[in-house]
Amino acid sequence: MVELNSNNSVVDDVQIAIDDNHYYTSVNNISNSMDITVYPNPVSDELFIHIPTDYHYDNVVKIDIYNSIGEHIYSQMMEFKANSILNIPFFNKKNGMYIVKASGTYGVFVKKIIKLGATN
Repeated sequence: MVELNSNNSVVDDVQIAIDDNHYYTSVNNISNSMDITVYPNPVSDELFIHIPTDYHYDNVVKIDIYNSIGEHIYSQMMEFKANSILNIPFFNKKNGMYIVKASGTYGVFVKKIIKLGATN
């Protein structure tokens, strides 16, 4: 389960361990700390994802996009150099809300975007 709370933290994983006498629980909080830019928003033809220089040591970031009913519509492992920009065609997507998720060793970034404009 992934959930965004009021502190812009993402709960990505909940773990429960059980032994004979005790129950242990833990929650991994991942802050929305990756300073990634997703533009334009709203998008019509092409979406750009900019990853700044500070994340160059991650080397690989996974980009996932989900539609408003949770269907996984796009996935790409992005190897990047400093200040990389990924272009994603959006002209063929239906109008509506989408969630962009970028994850790497540094953290997880989640952004809501809106698709407006003509579709083919």
